[in-house]
Amino acid sequence: MGVMRVMVAHSLLSYRQTISAVLKELRPHLKIFSTDPEDLDAEFRRLSPQLVVCSRVTEVVEREALGWIELYPDPVSSESVVRLDGKKVIYPQMDLDALLSILDEAERLYKAI
Repeated sequence: MGVMRVMVAHSLLSYRQTISAVLKELRPHLKIFSTDPEDLDAEFRRLSPQLVVCSRVTEVVEREALGWIELYPDPVSSESVVRLDGKKVIYPQMDLDALLSILDEAERLYKAI
């Protein structure tokens, strides 16, 4: 099965870098990749991550990823949208604990496949 892969492709470079660094530090057993949102589909096809954290979900990610987190897709709102295990959930406020919880649940689902 291998190690779960996570792709971080948020449009704000500071978010992308910080999230990637934090996930690498707190979940060192996972493969964490970072890419520019413009390259998301190509990098998704190349690396086949199970979970994607981005500012806008693409059709490819929506169709093929095990799960995704659309982190603050609306710049004037603090809402995030998560799809995992076929269910979409709106988080009014995403924090690190919620992000890690989603990541852990995605890993659990990945291992169960």
